[in-house]
Amino acid sequence: MIVDHSGFDVECLPPPPVLDALLIESLQALAAAGQPEMACRLAGRACAALREGDPRQWRKFNALLHRLSPMVADDKFDQELGR
Repeated sequence: MIVDHSGFDVECLPPPPVLDALLIESLQALAAAGQPEMACRLAGRACAALREGDPRQWRKFNALLHRLSPMVADDKFDQELGR
């Protein structure tokens, strides 16, 4: 095993593409269920784990992180307004 910059142990081989699609779908569902901040945190951890080992999968999680980020900002704004 290799320890990457995120501090997690990762296998030398990248996960199969079907697994990253499943994880992305799960993170989108988590955000839609009212947990966009947690979804962003987990997507960020996936980005850190994949950054050097699998650029293709890293791009997918990075794109997801950028799509979810506005949801966190909107959620925090709503909380400040007491909504």
